[in-house]
Amino acid sequence: MGLVRDPVQFLNSPDMFLKSVIIMSIWHGLAFVILINLAGLQNIPKQLYEAAQIDGAGTVTQFFRITLPALRPQMTFLIVMGTIGAVQVFEQIYILGGGSDEPGTKFGPNDSGMTIVPYIFRKGFEDMHMGAASAAAYVLFVILLLLTTINWKFLKRSE
Repeated sequence: MGLVRDPVQFLNSPDMFLKSVIIMSIWHGLAFVILINLAGLQNIPKQLYEAAQIDGAGTVTQFFRITLPALRPQMTFLIVMGTIGAVQVFEQIYILGGGSDEPGTKFGPNDSGMTIVPYIFRKGFEDMHMGAASAAAYVLFVILLLLTTINWKFLKRSE
């Protein structure tokens, strides 16, 4: 239509590539987050809100005193799963970076999307250095274990 004279090169710029992957990953996981939170909201008894309303609590007070504490298990689950998913992102980087049909780089311009999982893929399946890929996978396991433990302790401590 000729509306844009200089289109933004989202996938050709090393600075914009990883940002595009992040936006795509958030959009990809949004439905799951909404579904889990909706299920949690439907499990909150209406009597709690009615009792709070009789006691004179406003909407904001009900949200912070009833809704957020009742959604704590769902938020804990979503934060832990989101952390694991964010560290293990591969498909979005591989698809947006060109994949196997493109010659040269597969993980964005100048490999700007190279995170630990694409590194494991490259070492193991392209360079055939299975030992290095296995070592990186163990490092990924330890990182995820530490992050999950920290998230779990932090979220359980605030209960």
